Amino acid sequence: MNKSEYAVYCQLEALLSMTFPAFRVFAQVSLGEILGSDNKAAYLAINSKRADFVIIDRFGHPVVVVEYHGSGHFQRDARVRDAVKREACQSAGISFIELPEKYTQGDVIAIGERISDTAA
Repeated sequence: MNKSEYAVYCQLEALLSMTFPAFRVFAQVSLGEILGSDNKAAYLAINSKRADFVIIDRFGHPVVVVEYHGSGHFQRDARVRDAVKREACQSAGISFIELPEKYTQGDVIAIGERISDTAA
């Protein structure tokens, strides 16, 4: 993790510890570890992608993927990679949140609201 990603990680950790203490956040997770597909080509398309942050519930199930758009995010084919990640998460019923480089506390609170929606 770079410094700005670590700052996001700390914000997510603080959010979880205050409002969802049984939930955990992991950084730089291969989507192939949390998503599957019977279609080999589809699996290979997601297996090579990494989620910046994955929030899991108390049972270890992924509930939210957070993609941080830091200063180095939009390089080469980033938009295509994000589209693949977004579609894969949507298909699996996992919320996909894109966090801008200059995020606010309100953006972090919105992540908590999304977690509440999925945990209900």
